Amino acid sequence: TESVYASGIVKAGNQYEVFATASGVLKEILIDEGDTVSAGDPLFVIDNRVSSLSAENARLAMEQSADKTNSNSNLLRETEGRLKLAAEKLQNDSLLFVRQKSLWSQQVGSKIDLEKRELAYRAAVTDYQTVTNQYQQLKKDLQKNYEQSQNNYQILKKQSDDFTIKSLFDGIVFAINKEKGELVTAVSPLA
Repeated sequence: TESVYASGIVKAGNQYEVFATASGVLKEILIDEGDTVSAGDPLFVIDNRVSSLSAENARLAMEQSADKTNSNSNLLRETEGRLKLAAEKLQNDSLLFVRQKSLWSQQVGSKIDLEKRELAYRAAVTDYQTVTNQYQQLKKDLQKNYEQSQNNYQILKKQSDDFTIKSLFDGIVFAINKEKGELVTAVSPLA
């Protein structure tokens, strides 16, 4: 007869340990030892005030960005006004240049007047193109900022959800390893 002496731990076949994905203070324990749980049931809640505030700030930034992207925003209206003014100035300077050119062809006026009108027309063309480009770039930038703020909000909202630990599948709770108020990390099992 041979004997082997050893120490060990008896585990169930499909036993798993519950770990937190976020660190913090354990706020609530929603289960007791011996409870039957289903997949997706919340088991623990970690204090997430900072994460909740970050998510709320991201939501507010997203709303503010949406307001700026709206065609009624002050920034877009101001740029649209500058664009309209540049278009009107371009049209006016174009007409004055054509008139001065016509007068010059009839030997009326001076060469300097013609050159001044031509220079004003060219400056108006350049100004109109510049304001048009600024307007288009502003719209693109505002849209990108809005999309980035949406993404930030979704990320922080998801991170906020990580503070509620849920069961991965159906089972029975054998042991709870932490108490309310204890620090929870991703390296030590909760249950």
